[in-house]
Amino acid sequence: MRLSPATHSGSSSSAAGTESEPAPIFGKRGPHGQCLRRLPGARPRAAALLGIRKFIKAFYLDRSGRPFGCNTPVARNGLDDEWLARPSTERPKRYAFFQVEPADPGAPDELRRGAALLDYGRGGNPAYHIARILRDYLVRVEPGSDELLLGKAFFVVAQTRLADSFFLIERYRPLADAAVLAER
Repeated sequence: MRLSPATHSGSSSSAAGTESEPAPIFGKRGPHGQCLRRLPGARPRAAALLGIRKFIKAFYLDRSGRPFGCNTPVARNGLDDEWLARPSTERPKRYAFFQVEPADPGAPDELRRGAALLDYGRGGNPAYHIARILRDYLVRVEPGSDELLLGKAFFVVAQTRLADSFFLIERYRPLADAAVLAER
């Protein structure tokens, strides 16, 4: 299977994009205003030991229009059970904020050439928060489709990527509190 690059901006005129200029994730709107379910991928037992099971990724635009996102914990039930935000769906906890960067075909970093980047180091997390060293790279599983994305997560220490793992995220629902997050 060939993975399709994921971007959030571009000049492609078609919804599906082309090989040289892929279409943006979630069409021309970008991922903002959407929640995606993060499903455990490779090494699920190791992730579970770190407390990483299933959770929701929320995407939004800040006041100046820059794309950001964050994570929301969900009830620790089965993957097929309902995804209930904690502590409640009305007042979900938000943590591990990230800035969303489009794929950069000219980047010296080979992974950035064909993948969108979720950069937790630029998400406004406190200096002491472990999330600041996380980076997620996202690509499409099916060309032209934003329903299911493949992610590769890294810890980055002293400009070096360490300990990677894979995960899947799939479109879940619209983000109800995007306006509140934009004011963060």
